[in-house]
Amino acid sequence: MTTDRNDVRLYAWLRQAFLTGLVSSFVLTIIGFIWISLQGAPVRDGIAFGGVLSSLLHGEPAALVSLGILALLLTPIIAVIICAVYFIIRRELTYAAMALVILCILSLGVVLGAT
Repeated sequence: MTTDRNDVRLYAWLRQAFLTGLVSSFVLTIIGFIWISLQGAPVRDGIAFGGVLSSLLHGEPAALVSLGILALLLTPIIAVIICAVYFIIRRELTYAAMALVILCILSLGVVLGAT
């Protein structure tokens, strides 16, 4: 099996997406935990993902941890979007359709999980 230049470019984009998602998630979560430990006040049990931004603006350190988790959850969705766009550009419609089906399933999981 040969790998052409475009496939190598896709692999590089995917690598960058996964690396960026993982590192940003790690950094946000660690900073959030440090902020929680420095604050010393009790932390709310949990923050709904819909309220992360408002909680963060109100200075709640648990919101930063939730934002890190959200970044980690969005990473594979971004990777599937990259694949779908790549396959559409390459006019590989079978693979593009598969990527879009996977994207719909992931999106449905996010929506159902949020309710």
